[in-house]
Amino acid sequence: MPNFYARRRLSVLAGPVATTALFNSPTASAALPTPIAGSTARSYLSRLTQSP
Repeated sequence: MPNFYARRRLSVLAGPVATTALFNSPTASAALPTPIAGSTARSYLSRLTQSP
């Protein structure tokens, strides 16, 4: 029987520990893409075609 109680105590502690780790972890972040030149953007836009 003592083994059952040890598992129970472990499961009771695992929930709050996992929740704390989840909410205190750093957020994901990514660098913004570098902007392209206006002439390049206009060139890309001129290549687009409109479908009927």
